Amino acid sequence: NWSSTGTYSFETDYPISTYDIEIALDSTATEEQAEAFNGAQIVGSATSNTIKAYGNVPTVDIPVIIKVVTK
Repeated sequence: NWSSTGTYSFETDYPISTYDIEIALDSTATEEQAEAFNGAQIVGSATSNTIKAYGNVPTVDIPVIIKVVTK
């Protein structure tokens, strides 16, 4: 559910005021999913638990590992 600006937010479940998150591609990803993840050029934000795709916004579901750390 990427926004039209190429962002995806985890803020509803993991607000930045309480949590830090880390995201990585899961080893179960198919070659197509890995290519979509890499082609998206995904970066995180230091001020919110959102990610932004600077490349091609993914059109496939991508399995990721999310590490949630309580502040």
